[in-house]
Amino acid sequence: MEVVSEDRATLGESPLWHGSEELFYWIDIATERLFSYDPTSDRTELRYNGLMVTALCEVEGGGLVLVTSRGIFALRDGQLDILAPLALSTEVRTNDGKCDPEGRIWFGTMDLEARRPLGELMVFDGKALRIVHDQVILSNGLGWSPSGDVFYHVDSSRRLIYRHDYDLDTGAISDREVFVEVGGSSAAPDGLAVDADGNLWVAMWDGWRIDVFDGNGENIHRESLPVQRPTSVAFGGVGLSQLYVTTASEGLEQADLEEHPHAGKLLRLTPGTRGVPVGVFPMSR
Repeated sequence: MEVVSEDRATLGESPLWHGSEELFYWIDIATERLFSYDPTSDRTELRYNGLMVTALCEVEGGGLVLVTSRGIFALRDGQLDILAPLALSTEVRTNDGKCDPEGRIWFGTMDLEARRPLGELMVFDGKALRIVHDQVILSNGLGWSPSGDVFYHVDSSRRLIYRHDYDLDTGAISDREVFVEVGGSSAAPDGLAVDADGNLWVAMWDGWRIDVFDGNGENIHRESLPVQRPTSVAFGGVGLSQLYVTTASEGLEQADLEEHPHAGKLLRLTPGTRGVPVGVFPMSR
């Protein structure tokens, strides 16, 4: 494990490897900052601030999709353009999101108190916004199997990872079932990434670790971390052979931060496996 960036986030989230730019992006939701990291130069840059972004997607040909509670935006060459407005209740905000293999933008919302089922799971196909599920408490990690026929979705407050059958042609999901129920501790599943073998790498908030689940939902590995609150993971780098980990310092006392100084920083592991490429949003759609 190594520290990639010394910039400490309050709520680091939404790690994204941008394949065409060969840059790694992530956000600090709480301080409204968007960062990039160049593994070639080992340089971190602040790329945008002043907008509470909760999820990122790569845009075909360069640029980013920014998911926010105000709407979905495209950020290209410093220009911010609205793709789809959102009119959310003041009791919720957007949270994690990701493109499916065909470029549809999936994202969710969450109860600001993280205890009421006020959230929703949504999808934007470039033309229309559709609500897929309601009664979500804290919508979080999303991912697809290597073949794209299975979709995973986390509700962190319920400590559940759901599995769905997925139709790549239409973007329809069906036959939702509980894939993993996390119990026995205060740890909660947060963001996730899928590897080439179909295993889920899941950041465990308050768990000091990443849990790895196989396609049957069996916990086959635990990767210990020096931080209490990992938030999400993403494969990146050459051959998607490295695993980047965003973390949070939110809610931790000063004594905790002094004892565990990597809280809120961007970490990187070499997991011994490779990731599945994440979908890219086509602006021409």
